[in-house]
Amino acid sequence: MVRFLSTGILLVWQQLTYIINSNYGYLNHFHNFKCFADRLGFKYLVISMDPRSHEYLMTRNITSVFLGGDVKIEEGSSVFRSKQFNLITIRKMTAVLNILRHGYDVIFCDTDVALVRDPLSFLNWSNVDYIHSHNMICPR
Repeated sequence: MVRFLSTGILLVWQQLTYIINSNYGYLNHFHNFKCFADRLGFKYLVISMDPRSHEYLMTRNITSVFLGGDVKIEEGSSVFRSKQFNLITIRKMTAVLNILRHGYDVIFCDTDVALVRDPLSFLNWSNVDYIHSHNMICPR
C-alpha cells in the first residue's frame, strides 16, 4: 500500500490526499486550489501558517493543522524573498521533514499551482528521496 501525505493529508492511492499550506493573506490561492482539487476528487490537508487562517478554515470544515513557532508569521501576503517569505518557506520544509520522519511519502503542493489533472503519473522516479520544482515556466 502506498501512503502519501501532502500539505497535511494522509493518502492512499485510491484516496489521494495532498498537503498544502496557507496563510490568511493567501486564502484566495487556497480557494483556487480547492476548486481544482475538488474537481479532481483530491483530498488535502492544509498546514496553516497563522492562527487566523487556521480558524477560518476549521470553521468551514476544512482540515487544517496550525504550525506555531518562535517567530510569528504575519497574516498578510509576503514579498518574494522577504524575511516573512523565507520563514514560510522554512516552515513548509520543516512540515514536510516531520511527515517524512513518520515514514510517509509526501506530496506537497503550493496553493498557487493549478492542478488540471492527476500529477502522480508524472512522478515515476525510482530511488529518489526528494524532488523539488523550480519557479520557472515549463519548457515547450
